[in-house]
Amino acid sequence: MLQNGSNLDITWKGTNGNNFWVGRDGKTACAIVDHCMGRARDGSRATLEGTRGWFSNPKSEVSAHFGVAKDGRVWQFVDIQNTAWANGIMEQPDASIPWLAECVSKKINPNKRTISIEHEGDSNDVMPEAQYQATLALHLFLIKTAGIKADRQHIVGHSQITGRQRANCPGPGFPWQWLMRDLAKVRGLSFQDPVTNFTVAEPFASFWHKNGGLAVFGRPISELIRGDKAFPECQALQWFERARFELHAGGVVLLGLVGREAKQIIEGKVN
Repeated sequence: MLQNGSNLDITWKGTNGNNFWVGRDGKTACAIVDHCMGRARDGSRATLEGTRGWFSNPKSEVSAHFGVAKDGRVWQFVDIQNTAWANGIMEQPDASIPWLAECVSKKINPNKRTISIEHEGDSNDVMPEAQYQATLALHLFLIKTAGIKADRQHIVGHSQITGRQRANCPGPGFPWQWLMRDLAKVRGLSFQDPVTNFTVAEPFASFWHKNGGLAVFGRPISELIRGDKAFPECQALQWFERARFELHAGGVVLLGLVGREAKQIIEGKVN
């Protein structure tokens, strides 16, 4: 069970290795797609448990990254760096959304550009408070850690991608007005990584988000190192899995030249 410091617990469930692609074929996730689970094949209301079973069945050929139960539980089925099979069929897509229009023009499967969230309930259900607070926290987590923009062009419903077959997903019962209102209250991009527990503060957080985030730099693996403790000389630095951020005069963030330094060490030019 993971905690991200925002009253969000995510329980990993997986799909038994089925129904997803490893990686994103060089693409980066830029949007969240919200779904409702609706009903199971036998007509009964779909549940988080039943959805997990369906995602784990290779015959279903479907999955999502997350599921949110009415009681507030959040389960994760697919790593966000991988491609879930939730949004791939484009039927009457909303061409006013730039990234989706690009998917159409360049024939890109939108699964490769999205993170998908399934919610227990039918399209007309009023979302319980526990479920709403959980999905709000999950959206905030993805905005901060995956660099998703908090607007209606980057947080969309399944019906905006598959307008004919999924015209009621997530449906009129989904609390768009409240979700976008509450997301708009968020200030700043600082975040605590849920795996390493190191905090990334400004201005490193903005640099991390704007230049590729997790996919490019990886997770923070050190605390912020300031002043005379920093090497090389700079105002502050912080290490990530694949980079070193340096804060220089004027608030300028630069990437450390770790490759050049490593080469100098190997060649004996630096002690």
